[in-house]
Amino acid sequence: MLDKIRQLKRHVLELEESLKECEQDKFTQQAQEIRGILNQLEGEFNTSIKAFGELFDTENIQIELAEPTPDQLEFKDFDIDLDVEYNPSTGTVIHTNRKFTSEVINELNFLYKPVDRINVFEGNYLEYFAEERTDQLMKSRSINQHNEFWKLHQTVRGNVYGSVPSELIAGESVETLKRFGWKDVMVKIHDFGTLNVDVDELILHIEEQFEYFILLFEEETNTHLVLEYAI
Repeated sequence: MLDKIRQLKRHVLELEESLKECEQDKFTQQAQEIRGILNQLEGEFNTSIKAFGELFDTENIQIELAEPTPDQLEFKDFDIDLDVEYNPSTGTVIHTNRKFTSEVINELNFLYKPVDRINVFEGNYLEYFAEERTDQLMKSRSINQHNEFWKLHQTVRGNVYGSVPSELIAGESVETLKRFGWKDVMVKIHDFGTLNVDVDELILHIEEQFEYFILLFEEETNTHLVLEYAI
């Protein structure tokens, strides 16, 4: 099951990348792969639960709680221990902990397309969302600006599925997108610099710190950036 979960994570990353680049064929392929793996995982999980129930009589299990020893009561330090510092000379905010340090290097106004359901991976919703987003960008004559912006960076992870900096598109395009339901949002850009850590650890850290975000990798500078959306 763990191998399938790792495969699922890889396909989700590729799905997000195809979503940002408006690659419909690749998106459809990845969505089908994800559905297939989820079906397999559900079957294996149900089989494991059934086998566990047959092996153990959980109704007769008694758990005895022991008193904690003094050393167990000592304060334990954790890696995800975020500290926030303000640099008055540059006017920037720096987030630090043992493994990760980031600095807010800019704040821009974006337009973003909201999702209208909690579970965006249900059915073919994301496929429909991507098609509608592309259609709206084309009708507003901002598809080229959108695509050029997102091709500059490699999308690693995120939960915002349609956005573009407002300053890159003309005023008429902005108004057209707003009529389609796109909304203004302020976006902070966090620079994590060059990191010698496992990407999965970075993703875990970012998912715990930011509610709405897109994690980017800038190949030219070998740095990671996070767009934090104030949604």
